[in-house]
Amino acid sequence: MPRHHRFRFATSMLASLLITLAGPALSAASDATKPTAQPSPCDDFAAWSAMQRGENAALDPFQILDANSRSTQIALLQRAASAPTNDNQRLLGDLWASATAEQKHGMDVLKPLLDQVSGIRRPRDVADVIASAHQQGLPLLFRVDVAADLRNASQSMLYLRQAGLGLPDRDYYLRQDPQTQALMQHYRAYVERLLSLSGSGKAAKADAERILGMETQLARASLSLAQLRDPNNSYLPTDIKALDKQYPSLRFKDFFRTLGLRGLSAASMAHTAFFVQANHLVDGGSLEAWRAYLRFHLVNDLAPWLGGDVAKARRDFVGVQLEAIDDEPAREERALDTIQQLLPDLLSREFLAQSDTGRLTAARNLIDSEVASLRQAIADADWLSNDARDAGAAKVDALVIEVGGDKGAVDTAGLSFSRDQLARNALQVAAWRQRMALTRIGRAPMVGTIPAQTPAVFYDPAHNRLQVSAAFAAPPLFSRAMSPAAQYGGFGALVAHELGHGFDLAGSKFDAQGQTRPWWTQPDYIAYAKRNEPLSVQYEAYRSEAVAVDGKRSFIENAADLAGLELAWMAYRGKVDAPANAAGDQSFFSSWATLWPALPAAPDADGLQAPPTLRVNGPLANFDPFAATFDCKPGAGFMLAPEKRVHIWIN
Repeated sequence: MPRHHRFRFATSMLASLLITLAGPALSAASDATKPTAQPSPCDDFAAWSAMQRGENAALDPFQILDANSRSTQIALLQRAASAPTNDNQRLLGDLWASATAEQKHGMDVLKPLLDQVSGIRRPRDVADVIASAHQQGLPLLFRVDVAADLRNASQSMLYLRQAGLGLPDRDYYLRQDPQTQALMQHYRAYVERLLSLSGSGKAAKADAERILGMETQLARASLSLAQLRDPNNSYLPTDIKALDKQYPSLRFKDFFRTLGLRGLSAASMAHTAFFVQANHLVDGGSLEAWRAYLRFHLVNDLAPWLGGDVAKARRDFVGVQLEAIDDEPAREERALDTIQQLLPDLLSREFLAQSDTGRLTAARNLIDSEVASLRQAIADADWLSNDARDAGAAKVDALVIEVGGDKGAVDTAGLSFSRDQLARNALQVAAWRQRMALTRIGRAPMVGTIPAQTPAVFYDPAHNRLQVSAAFAAPPLFSRAMSPAAQYGGFGALVAHELGHGFDLAGSKFDAQGQTRPWWTQPDYIAYAKRNEPLSVQYEAYRSEAVAVDGKRSFIENAADLAGLELAWMAYRGKVDAPANAAGDQSFFSSWATLWPALPAAPDADGLQAPPTLRVNGPLANFDPFAATFDCKPGAGFMLAPEKRVHIWIN
């Protein structure tokens, strides 16, 4: 999925480092300037702003948003469990009660499927177990998804996709470096542990080896994560009748009948090498290995909700080894994670219902003013051709803006929960979601929405849609009590960053309806590159012992930071409709600086974001209004000389 920020800015804060290490006066003209004891705003605005905030300099607004949202959600769920006032709250309350209860006999819910696994005597029995598991929403061996048809976006189709691995990336099975091999040893021990807990007894060690052998064969036939990012690599419409001929051991005719899909004529199956290998393993593989493989994956799929030693084994491996989370969350925190995984849509409706509608309306008004500024900026962009400006204006006019979250009803027919059987409840949700998904085949695709309780802002290019969640348009990022300068300099700049992605290099490839149809001409791309290439050079030049920035790799996000700052400023100045005011304007930039606090951390893993200090200073180094507000002389401190400054939308 594209940048679904909780925020990509939050991700970049994990990439931050101490301001004093980064060097306050980094500029494109030199490697680094040693920090002064008392930096001025023009020397290093990030450091100066941190000094003004004192003890609050390290406060992370995104962590605060997340903590506030989680606290609100827990209180909401506790009320729903004790005194529900509607059907959604009743379901949420019952699920919360089961998630906070001590889990007993969780494995009982899997007994029918595990008994079916134990009864495997021939290859066709393997296919029967796989079909039975999918009927209950458990994606054994491969995935069944319903999504938009890439050739006809107005309707959904069934996709059969590779899966079958216990680890999230096929490369874990293929790499031979020491770190990966060490992780594989932990995974082997985890597989053995789950097998022992589910009844394999003395055979657990040998069964674990069989499972890793099978998964390695499947991994070799799987596409890489990079290949999977291209949706075309998962798209190959195939006649249903051909599937049984191509993959007879998987028995797809019976599989679709089990899922209730008797009239299905076609499905997308692009991961053919994987299914060839899967078919081969069912046809000629060891039935003993299959019994072990299916037993492990059934238990692993439900492990987070089975409780006891099974859930602990899962947390020890996934939490500690894969995600490097040392501290085990408190029971209520784990319960909240469970609700967010299983019923995020119901929780979203209830969270939105108790959100401050006045605050959300004020946030929407701010966004509308930024959209108006963008429309004017496109009209004034003399570097764009007339056709591109017309197309850009049409795209702005067609933009869908959603603030808060989805208010539509969720069809929960057939759902009811026990207050002491979390695993049974989780399995019921999986089966319910499977049924709901399958009913959409041939109908309009479901358009995903950020849950109201998830602090996030996201521009969706495929639907020309800007989403801002209720939890994101909230203190400390946004409140009606803030001055317009503070609102626009922080929250407004972040929203405008995302908004700008609809009209940058990437956004230029999607038209007003979200179709992949470029609306820039070749001269437009050339003009954009000429105008903004110095931005890559600027960030490449930021160097110190602690900072190494790939200016080309991070260009899209660096440009979006600058564009967001520009659009927010234009909207802010239009909002106040008054001469420049030093105190107010300084508040705008101070709000900008609080977005990326001085936190020690490792560099951004994917290199798409500059470190926090540079996210503050880098755009400002190009920004004429900042220089005017703080009376920065040309080329002083971290500021670029006027002739070297980049402007995205401000001419």
